[in-house]
This record gives sequence, C-alpha cells and structure tokens, in this order.
Amino acid sequence: MIKNKAKIFSFNEKFNYSKANDYFEENGFLLLRGLTNKDSVKNLSLRVENIFTLPSAGGAFGFSKKDHYRKYIYPPLAMGKPVYEIVLNKKLIKVVENYIGSEPIISELHIKKDDPVPNVYFPLHVDIYPGWTQGEDNNINLNNKTPVKPKYMKNKLGVGCLIYLDDCGLDRGNFMFSKGTQKNIYLKGGKLEDYSDKEKKDILDNIVHLNGKAGDVVLFDDRGWHGPNQPAKKSRSVIEVDFTNAKFFGRWQKVDLQVPISSMEYLDQKQIRVLGKGAKALYNSNTLNYKQYKVQGFNRSPFYKLVVMLINNGFIIQYVKDLIKHYFAKILRRN
Repeated sequence: MIKNKAKIFSFNEKFNYSKANDYFEENGFLLLRGLTNKDSVKNLSLRVENIFTLPSAGGAFGFSKKDHYRKYIYPPLAMGKPVYEIVLNKKLIKVVENYIGSEPIISELHIKKDDPVPNVYFPLHVDIYPGWTQGEDNNINLNNKTPVKPKYMKNKLGVGCLIYLDDCGLDRGNFMFSKGTQKNIYLKGGKLEDYSDKEKKDILDNIVHLNGKAGDVVLFDDRGWHGPNQPAKKSRSVIEVDFTNAKFFGRWQKVDLQVPISSMEYLDQKQIRVLGKGAKALYNSNTLNYKQYKVQGFNRSPFYKLVVMLINNGFIIQYVKDLIKHYFAKILRRN
C-alpha cells in the first residue's frame, strides 16, 4: 500500500484551482481543508451526534437505519443552514465544476454514521463502471446513456464527496482511494471480489489513506476504487454527497432532496439548480414504492412490525388514564 499521505489543499489566499484540478486529474482524489470555520463544523457535529441517539419513530425527527452498521439523518437538509454552507459552498462547487467540465447536480445527499464493528461490511468498490445503470432494474429509464458503455468511461461521469464531521484516521474508518484507478476501465463490475488476484493486488497496492480533520472535504472520481478503511475501532460521522455530470446524464437524481422553503432566502439560482431543480428522481422519498432505498431499510427488518405495534400503542397508558377519568366522571354524574 502507498504509505505517503495525500496532499492537503487549503482554502486560503494561496489556493490555486488549476493546481488542485491537475492533482485531481492525476490521482483521482482531492483533500480540501478550510472550507468552513471550525466552530460551525463543531456545532453541526454535536447536533448530528445528538440526533444519532434518537431514532425516527412515530413521526419524530431522528435517524433511519439501513442495516446494523449504518444510520442516516433524513432528510439531511432539515438540519438547516450549516449543511447548506458546506455542501453548497461556492468554492466546492467550482472545484467539482472544473473537474467534470460542467455544472453538476447532486444525485444523493446523506448525513451518515458508521458504527464500529470487527468485520468489513462496505469493501472497496467502484460507483460507475461499464454496465452501470441509473434505475433500469426498477423499470425507470432516465435517459439513453445507461447502461453505461465502455466508451463512455473516458468522461468524468460523477464526483463523490465526503465531509468529515470527526477527525478521521485509521481507527475511525478514514476514506481510501486507489490512486490513478479512475483512468482504467474495469469490465467486471464494481465489486472487488469479482477480479483476479493480480487485479486485486494492482488495486490494493495503490491505496492512499485520506486521513483528515473535522470539516475536511474528500472529493473523488466515481470511476476509481474507493471505500472506508474497515474494520474500524471508532464510529465515524460524515456528510456524503454524490455530484453527477448533468451535461452527460441529464438532470436526474437518485432520490428527491426535500428542501425546506425557508432555505430559499440564502440560496442563489445556481445552488438551487445543483440541489436538483427540475430533475427527475429515481426514488421518491414520499412513497414506500421503493423499499430498497437505504433510508427505508428498516422496513425490511423482522422487528419492523413489532416497532409499528409499539408506536401505535405508544400512548396507551395515557389513553387508559383518560378512559378511567371519563367513566369515573360518568358514574359521578349519575349519582
């Protein structure tokens, strides 16, 4: 594995967009620092950690669970202005725009917590590869560019983004990227297990660990091999964003982003477009038609019906008390 650390590009008076883009082009990833002030990140992190102790139940705002390992805050934009200030930061959008060559659109946005476990549950993978689809398995064809053909892989199709809400090193599941792999075409799909031992070795030998501080931003090319360092000893909270090349794929999103109308006062038209104005959504978060989408994962749990029963009867004690008062008052009136 590559032992050298990733170069950090700090947003200060010396920041050079051209040099940052050259590094991104060569390596397939970028580590940015100083996008927002430390106090804002710290306050957001404290709020996020508090919500990750409160499950969304009975209509209460809280976290959703995809599986045993991962929690999500959804809708993420309900967390307010601090999230917008990071995700829609104009400097960040410019870096992404410079790389893919057009105005991006956010296809997915999550606030996520990975709990520490002794096994690997999210191995290295590639997000976009020959044969990748946007949703044809769900009988929804958003445009004629998918399934992705090998010849399309020369285009910068998407940029992933990870914003650390904790200081993140080897023990906390830091992000990893296999340097330069975005330049290759992998015809066997996005799972590492499907490749030969030699192919795996070539990928693993070029792994770079992107350690970072709270507030640091990791950008990476969706065509390259990447993933969290696992197993991890500590939990990790992050904001995940996936920017899609709207010029190539058109205006589509994995899931519609619910934007509070009150947020419009501090968003300009470009930011609203990046959020998905006028986009087609593969999954509609207002329905249960697509139970496989990650924030609705608990619907498939064998305990879901039990939780439904508990929620439906969550006020049963108060109800019984009210009934006792009602009938006791009725008896008194008769007397």
